[in-house]
Amino acid sequence: MNCHKIRKEYHRYRKRVEEKITHILSVLSEVSLGDFNVKAEIRSKDILGALAVGINEMVGNLRRMNEEQIRKAKILERAKNNMEEMMYAVSHDLRNPLRTIISFSQFLMEDYGDVLDERAKDYILRVIKAGKKIFTFLDAVSQLLYLERIPLTYKRISVKRAVQQVIKNLDTHRRIKIKYPSRTFFIKADPERMKMVFYHLLKNAVQYNDKEEVEIEIGGKVKRDFYEIWIKDNGPGIPKYAIPKIFKIFRKLHHPKEDEGPGVGLTIVREIIQEHEGEIRVESEPKKGSIFYLRIKKI
Repeated sequence: MNCHKIRKEYHRYRKRVEEKITHILSVLSEVSLGDFNVKAEIRSKDILGALAVGINEMVGNLRRMNEEQIRKAKILERAKNNMEEMMYAVSHDLRNPLRTIISFSQFLMEDYGDVLDERAKDYILRVIKAGKKIFTFLDAVSQLLYLERIPLTYKRISVKRAVQQVIKNLDTHRRIKIKYPSRTFFIKADPERMKMVFYHLLKNAVQYNDKEEVEIEIGGKVKRDFYEIWIKDNGPGIPKYAIPKIFKIFRKLHHPKEDEGPGVGLTIVREIIQEHEGEIRVESEPKKGSIFYLRIKKI
């Protein structure tokens, strides 16, 4: 009889312990899913009761940390939205007065150029050049805002056709020789964003090239998990110490007199490639040209 009672009491005790453990595991499961308002019931003063007290304290700390993170995230989101609105206003509202300044400066040169001395002409040309430079900067800001505001849209793109369109629209009188892939090469990506990528890479390859004829080679491979594209040029190359800096915003490697851009192009390229869950790298040496490798995740 004593053994029977002991067994019966043991099973009853075991059931209570299992219920407490199941309850604690259920609470921990809810916490792991992000519910920080859940609370463990304290059903006894034994070690499981102490564990429940400890879990409640832990969940309370997690709840307060989560609330603080949410508060900070809202502040950052508001700051980001305010910055985007300000940049949008700046990039658009400045265009009309800037266009007026450039236009009237050009009118001055056309209508009164014959009566102006060389110093006055030089001043006007500097105003026009500075205005155009600001326009280029505003265009770059607009592109950065585009990346923030417009979601990705994936479509099938012919790399050769996209490059041909960009080359056609480049404002240059340089002689350009381009070698395309032997086979038609398609990728699936955002067409407008990839147009920006090719524009900035090809513009740099042409603008800073120190040869009489610009030579550019476009290549690509389709691999199991990603597309790989490379753009090779015969330009002056990039010193190794400077390669880590070229994708940072407003960084310029060339002399200011040679560089009319705002130093944003490669930053835009990097952002777009990262949006496509890819990566960009460059191999380059002075006087040996550069090769930019783009990897874009397949979807």
